[in-house]
This record gives sequence, C-alpha cells and structure tokens, in this order.
Amino acid sequence: MDESEQGDYFVLAGYVSSVPQWAEFSDEWQALLQYRSSEFPRLEEFKMSEMMQSDRRMEMVPWFYRLIEKHVEFGLEVIIPVGFIRQEFDKLPWPDWMDRPERYKNPYLIAFNGLFGGLRRYGKRLGITERVDFIFDKRQDENLCREAWAEMSKDQGFKILCGEDPQFRDSKLYMPLQAADFIAYWAREWKENGERPATGNLPFPWWSAERDIPTLALYLDELDVLRSDWEYWILQAEAERAGKKLPPKYRINWVDEV
Repeated sequence: MDESEQGDYFVLAGYVSSVPQWAEFSDEWQALLQYRSSEFPRLEEFKMSEMMQSDRRMEMVPWFYRLIEKHVEFGLEVIIPVGFIRQEFDKLPWPDWMDRPERYKNPYLIAFNGLFGGLRRYGKRLGITERVDFIFDKRQDENLCREAWAEMSKDQGFKILCGEDPQFRDSKLYMPLQAADFIAYWAREWKENGERPATGNLPFPWWSAERDIPTLALYLDELDVLRSDWEYWILQAEAERAGKKLPPKYRINWVDEV
C-alpha cells in the first residue's frame, strides 16, 4: 500500500495478490526497470509523478500496467477528503480528559477503519479466503501508520482479517510498492477531476485497460458513519478509563467459513 496526498485528498491504495504471483511480478517489473535503448532510459525506480514529467517515460507506463493486470488479484483504494475530516472533527465535543484525541483524525486511522469495514462487508465478493498482510512504503509517516494500526488492532476482528502487524519496506527494493504508487497516484487524480467510473475501463490518459481488475474503492465522506466511528472511540476510551471493555465494533463471520 502507498499513499498520495495533495490538495483536498488523502489516498491509500494498492493491490493484493498471492506470494507466488508477487514474486513473478517483481522479476518482470525489475526487468522493465532495467530495460534501456536509444529511445527509452533505464529507470532506477517507478514513480508515477516522475513518469509524468517526460513524454518518453509516459510511453513506458502501459508496459508496467500490463504486469499489474497480469499478476494482481484485486485492488484497494481509500480516499479521504482531509479538509472535510478536519472540519467535522473540530465540531465533536471531545472530552478534556481524553489522551490525544487529535490522533483520531489521523488519515491512516480513518483509512484503516474504512478499509477494514469494506473488507469485512465485501471480502467474500472479492474472493478473500485468508488473512491479508499489508506492506507499506517506508517513509516519515511510519509512526502515524503504526499508531493507527495499533488502535484498530484493539478489535479482535481486525486482527483476524488483516493478519500480522504491517511491514514497512523501501519501495526501491520492493516492486509491489511501485505498483501501489501507480494506483495511488491515479486514484487521487481521478477523484480530483471527477473521472473515475464505478465500473469498466479506467480513464488512463492515452491507453486502455485490458482487464477490469476487481477493486474495493471507498470514498469516506459520509458524516453519519464518520461521527459514529468517532463516538465509538470516545466510548472505548471511557470504558478503558473505567477498567472495562466494549464489545467488538465489528464481527467477522465469513472468516469462520474459510
């Protein structure tokens, strides 16, 4: 998973596949990075924002996307309107005694919460039959990401569905993160320009998708749901203060069927 934040939106996005598929993908992706000719430069790393700076590099982008189409099982996209989140957060009466309530507007926490709810609801439809382990780009926001994960892990259902604690790797060395960079960039671009269709071919600039990759795309702007989440976390803090525990926020039933 990788994030893209610019302007009004925070996006967390990536792809899910099996370990063998990611291994094949990585070998083929690395070979494309190393390809060089009189017309095309050798690439140290695929970053979509950098590819956009050169017409010649943009000609190479479909080559990389064909590998994504070939190897991934499905995509994940979470889009958060950060200005809206900050505005609504300040309207809620957070208790004075609550420890660092500002952490509950951490975009990673909101994204994980939305992603978890989406996977719980649509996981079977996407074909999920086992835990999903998440790997993130190693960057300065790692502490925010870990803090959000720890908060979500208080719910046992989250641990059942999302597997081990997240790993953080260098995108230069871990090829699937470069694919995540690709889709995080485009998910934000499409949202800002109102271009992403619910289904069908994605609106890439000048090439067409050959495969419709199943994607869980979430736009977290429903005020009632957001307030419900925040109110639950307030109740959770009150329970912890009183030495009690709240019932799990989510119950994962389909995992028992695997």
